[in-house]
Amino acid sequence: MRKRIVGLYIVMIALLLTGCGADQAVKKGDKFFAVGEYFDAATQYRKAYSQTSNKEPKAKGERAMKLAESYRRINYNSKAITAFRNGIRYKQDDSLTHFYLGQLYMKGGNYKEAAKHYQIATT
Repeated sequence: MRKRIVGLYIVMIALLLTGCGADQAVKKGDKFFAVGEYFDAATQYRKAYSQTSNKEPKAKGERAMKLAESYRRINYNSKAITAFRNGIRYKQDDSLTHFYLGQLYMKGGNYKEAAKHYQIATT
């Protein structure tokens, strides 16, 4: 009987620790981002994004946007585009998102997509 209780406590603690992992990664990422450590911030945001369930679209979208901004600042353009598109998919976009996407597509030479996103940003 005592082994079952100890086992139950261990399972409960493990579930609590794994459930908080994504939030902890976001907090660490925010700290790195605040001091300009964008690569380390991106690592934490990517970890948080992958640990977030698709059943939480708002949180998933917010984490995608933080990841995208980190990638944009370290000039990982293709990864930034992917992350921004994920943010748009989870409906966390605004005009600045489309402006940044336009810039990223311009850098990559995809002028048609850049024009499309600049048009969305100005409307």
